[in-house]
Amino acid sequence: MNTRYRLPLKVALALTLAIVIALWLGWDKPYWAAFSVVVMAVTETSGHSLEKGRQRIAGTIFGVAVAFVLIGLFAQQPVYLLLSYTLFSALCVYQQTNPRYGYIWSIGMMVATLVMIMGGLSGTQTFNIAVLRLQETILGVFCFSLVFSLMWPASSRVVLFDTLKSYFDNQVGFVEQALADLAQTGNLKRDYSFGNSIKRLSRLEDLIQAASADSYEISSTSSHWQQLWYQQNEWTILCGHLYESLRLLNAPLTETQRDKVSRVLRHLQQRAGNASLLLTHYRDQNAYLEPITNKPWLDVPPPESISLSVKDDAIEDQRHGALRMLENILNQMDALHHSMYQTLLEAVETKPHNTVLQSNHSDKRQRQWQFVIPIDPERLVNAFKACLMIWLSIALWLYVPMPGGPMIVMFGACFGAVVLSLPFASTRSLLFYMLGWGSLVLVQYVFILPHMNEIWQLAAFYFFNTFAIWYVFNKPQHIFHRMIGTMNLVLMTKSAMQLSPTYDIQAALLIMLLLSLGMLIIFFVNHGVYSANPERVFLRHLGYFRRNLQSGLQSQLSGRSMKMVRVARPALVRDIAIAEAAQGMINWRTFPDLTQSDAQQLMSQGYSLCLHYKAFVDSYQHWLKNTYSHSIDKQIQRAIADMVKLLDKSMISEESTVHWAGLNQLQQHLQAYLYGFEQHSLLQFTFSQQQADQSYQLLVSLQILIESLQQMQQATSLNDFHTLRLSPFTI
Repeated sequence: MNTRYRLPLKVALALTLAIVIALWLGWDKPYWAAFSVVVMAVTETSGHSLEKGRQRIAGTIFGVAVAFVLIGLFAQQPVYLLLSYTLFSALCVYQQTNPRYGYIWSIGMMVATLVMIMGGLSGTQTFNIAVLRLQETILGVFCFSLVFSLMWPASSRVVLFDTLKSYFDNQVGFVEQALADLAQTGNLKRDYSFGNSIKRLSRLEDLIQAASADSYEISSTSSHWQQLWYQQNEWTILCGHLYESLRLLNAPLTETQRDKVSRVLRHLQQRAGNASLLLTHYRDQNAYLEPITNKPWLDVPPPESISLSVKDDAIEDQRHGALRMLENILNQMDALHHSMYQTLLEAVETKPHNTVLQSNHSDKRQRQWQFVIPIDPERLVNAFKACLMIWLSIALWLYVPMPGGPMIVMFGACFGAVVLSLPFASTRSLLFYMLGWGSLVLVQYVFILPHMNEIWQLAAFYFFNTFAIWYVFNKPQHIFHRMIGTMNLVLMTKSAMQLSPTYDIQAALLIMLLLSLGMLIIFFVNHGVYSANPERVFLRHLGYFRRNLQSGLQSQLSGRSMKMVRVARPALVRDIAIAEAAQGMINWRTFPDLTQSDAQQLMSQGYSLCLHYKAFVDSYQHWLKNTYSHSIDKQIQRAIADMVKLLDKSMISEESTVHWAGLNQLQQHLQAYLYGFEQHSLLQFTFSQQQADQSYQLLVSLQILIESLQQMQQATSLNDFHTLRLSPFTI
């Protein structure tokens, strides 16, 4: 069968089965079970679906419990009830973007809203609604899991293996290019990507979590997969240090040094090739049951220490520090790469191989106890918007005599939370999608559904409509059409899904009216208060990036008192990732002085800055622990303080010369200070060989961080990104 038929057929069958079983059991609202099927079906893999199903059940129980508590405490005090509900909704909206448990908070808010409004604050009716909602949710999850497990099951484990295989295949190609450059020019370039993409780490973490939900092989070796993820983080830092060493190594290597470097690179290439072969073999579930007599992936070269030191004093004076850095980094990369491969081998073969390796992440430094409060400014903005949407909906309900009553609050709050969880979603487009699909469903509701008297006819109606929607709109960019089309199908025709079906066009039209009013409120709040337009989000997250970088650098300054309570901001790479997504949604034709390539170059500089900042912090913390010099630390602290001061002002402004001049001055001062370390003979009476190497690496790491910040500043100053603030407010 054509693979394009598979997903529509499974979704249509699961949705129809959920509706028919709910009617057979005599339950009142089968469309709730259908909603559960639709929400689980739009996920990427079966592991994501199962995880979302579990979270949907947990969120339903959570929302029911909150509704019972609020009604029990404030049923006779409407002001306190509304205030408590608003605070709870704001908390849920703030937490709903949590990558691991956010869906529980999102469903908790929706269920609490639905139970309180549809229950009418009556104890008996509220309890019945809560029980029915939980029953329908469990039924939808069960029907989806049954159909998707029996018909062409797609394991998240396969996606995880394919993703890792592509990573190792790319690594083989990068190493081949490095070997070719080394043979031709006698040196290595600076811009190799041996897997230093920090964007890839979040993708790998998400796939490991999803695969653990639907694969016994992954869940039984979850500790190894987590260890592999931590080692990938360490590998990213080492790739940043490799850039630092290659940045200083301008003269070609000698023939002996080329052979040593080539030997390490061939080790990386062979392990990456073996890892790709290993993943290819075990990608199929049945591979675990097949006896294997020959395992070529077990032929793995052990790590081997190399020395790039030179005997010529003249050359040593010029390149000693750079060679020592390259030597240390290559040795560390070789050892870590071997550990990563051993961890992957243990994880894939589901049994210990040789000795169990201990990851470096387990060696945690002793720190003073702190209570960390995570703060995300963008999530705070969304929580504030949610409060405005709820109170505008309440005001519309109380002061405008309209049919539907408190249903406008439910639509405004629930759909508002959904829109806020979808970055860069066009509210106008969503409204048009809802009206268009609603009108199409209403035509069938009026002319087709009243002629259906049997349960099999109703089942056929939902089956063929769902199949058609998912078959026609099968591309990834059509996800909104699939969701909105299917949900409108079951929502607009909910009166037909009863033991005694009724057909009332006024009820369906009322739903469309309330949806339109709710979306109108959502539009004006979402685009009028802290605008969600992509150009505003782009600028806002670049500002978050600057302040988070400033906060991170400031935390490296000595003399700061250790606070018992610390505010933790999101990772730098997350701000750049969101800004990158926003720039892809901007209509650049409306800004003639800017192009999308300018923004893409700025994002590339941002990712490089994240990598170099991460490498500098790692070098600095390691240096403070093992090699400390008051005079060197004084210079580093002064440079960090200067950068912190410069980052007080935004780089995206009409006048950015202050950053350029300040960074230039800081760069020249550090270059003059670094010159003394390049003359190694001056330090032999003060530092040991290891201390001099570590101090030199730290100063070079700081210098590259300043250069990276300077390049990002240059990318902003050469383009008028501040003109993005002038975008008009339009409907």
